[in-house]
Amino acid sequence: MPWGERGTVTAELAVALPAVLVVLAGCLGCVHVVARQAALVTAAATVARSLARGDDPAHAGSVLQRLADDASFRHESRGDLVCVDVSASAGLGPSGPRLPLSAHACALAG
Repeated sequence: MPWGERGTVTAELAVALPAVLVVLAGCLGCVHVVARQAALVTAAATVARSLARGDDPAHAGSVLQRLADDASFRHESRGDLVCVDVSASAGLGPSGPRLPLSAHACALAG
């Protein structure tokens, strides 16, 4: 290797490494959002079953808080069904944008 090209690999690595780290951070943020959405779907189904059994909505809210800490829900009865809408938000990182997430579930009353 001629002496004039010494350090080119180091310079290329110094340029590429921050870009790789940004892409990795974005991928990890997306994984966090997907996991949060899955937790909301589980929480919605659990709360719907709880309300369909006749549990107190305050108890169902405490169940929801254990499954998804900052989530809120609303419920309604549609004939024999109890339907729940759960909403929360998830961020792509500590300083990234917050994305609104929601889930819907119904359970047969009784």
